[in-house]
Amino acid sequence: MVLDSHEFEKAKTFAPKPLPPPAWENASSCYKCSKPFSHTLHRHHCRLCGHSYCHPHSSSTHLLPHFGYDPDVPERVCASCKAILEQHNLAERIAWRMARIRDYLSNNLTPYFETGVDTVEDVAYRITRAAIRMARSIPLGAQAHVAVETIEVLRKHGLKGVYDILDFLVKPNTISGYNLCNNSS
Repeated sequence: MVLDSHEFEKAKTFAPKPLPPPAWENASSCYKCSKPFSHTLHRHHCRLCGHSYCHPHSSSTHLLPHFGYDPDVPERVCASCKAILEQHNLAERIAWRMARIRDYLSNNLTPYFETGVDTVEDVAYRITRAAIRMARSIPLGAQAHVAVETIEVLRKHGLKGVYDILDFLVKPNTISGYNLCNNSS
């Protein structure tokens, strides 16, 4: 079952609107090192904070779909913003996994499908119920991201694509270096 373009456009209306990107400053020198821009030292703008930087101080990139940028193309960000974005992404991933593990340990984890038993309607109902339960327990930014990504996967790959992603998400111990299921210290 693959969503047609009309269903996809309708589903996109439920996703939050992108934030406006920051205004770019037109400084005459780098925000970090204060070197003046010239014909050989070019000005670049961090897409997250909007400050002007030379290349060495804005050579990182990061996906910024919440500002309306293409979700598949990383945008230029400064080193400070990159560190903040990476920390935020890690916190959201850990919160998501901890919620799944909490549900698993409390026997409240909703299975996504039962092979050979479920109808397409059963699977859709179970996925929806699990997505709502998980969305209520994770940070708002992750909720929006999960909603948009799920719709995109459904549109491109149907339920098989969602199964593959959900199968990955429910596997414990997939954050390298963390043993989240081991309660003994």
